Amino acid sequence: GAAAVNALSVRPFVGAIGDASRISRKAADEAIEANRASQTTQRANTVGTATKVSDYLDSVGASGKSLDYGAGMGLNAQAAKMDDTFEPFPQGDFSPSFTKPSKIPSNTYGKIISTNVINVLPPSLRAEAILNIGRALTKDGKALIQTWDTNAAKAGMKSKKATPVKTEENAFTTSTGSYQKGFTNKELKQYTESVLGDGYTVDIVPNKAKISGSAVVITKK
Repeated sequence: GAAAVNALSVRPFVGAIGDASRISRKAADEAIEANRASQTTQRANTVGTATKVSDYLDSVGASGKSLDYGAGMGLNAQAAKMDDTFEPFPQGDFSPSFTKPSKIPSNTYGKIISTNVINVLPPSLRAEAILNIGRALTKDGKALIQTWDTNAAKAGMKSKKATPVKTEENAFTTSTGSYQKGFTNKELKQYTESVLGDGYTVDIVPNKAKISGSAVVITKK
C-alpha cells in the first residue's frame, strides 16, 4: 500500500496545486486508477451524513445542477437526490455519471457534495480532487467537502493493520493499501484555500449543522 502511494508522488501534476491549467487530466485519471485500494473504503452507512450535507448546502443558497463527487456505492446520491455522480470504482449495479474526473464538465454544478472522500486520498490525488470540484462549480456555486476528523484518524491508527505515514500528521495506510487522513476544521480550510487559490472562498461549517467529522463549504466567485 505504501509503495503504491509513493508511486503516485511522481505523477506530473504534483506541484501544480493552485493551477488547474498545468494538470494533465489523462495523468490524473491514471493516478486515480493506480489508487484502486480506495474502493475498500466505500461504506453503505454514510447516507445520513450525505443528506445532512445536502440539506446544509440548500440552506446556504446552493442551487442548480448537483453532483456527488466520490459517490461510493451510489446510495448517498440517491438519498440526497443528486443529478450526477462521479465514482471511479463503482460496485454492483451502480452506474455513475462519470468514472473519470476528466469527463466531469467545468462550470456546470451549483451544488457539489463530497463526503469521506478527500480523507482517503494521498496528497497528490487530494489536491487534484479539490481542483476538480472547484473546476466543476458554476459561478456562485457551492461545494461541501466533509472528511474524517483527527479523532477518527487517531482511532484508526491504533489498529494493528495500520501503518502510520511519516510525511503527514494523522495519516496512515491500511493493510489493503488504502490511505486515511484526519483533518481539523482549520486544517481542512487552510488546505483547501491553498489548493484553490484566488477565485474561491472557503468557510468552515458550524457545529450547529451537526455534520460529523470536519467540513468546509467552497464558493466559486
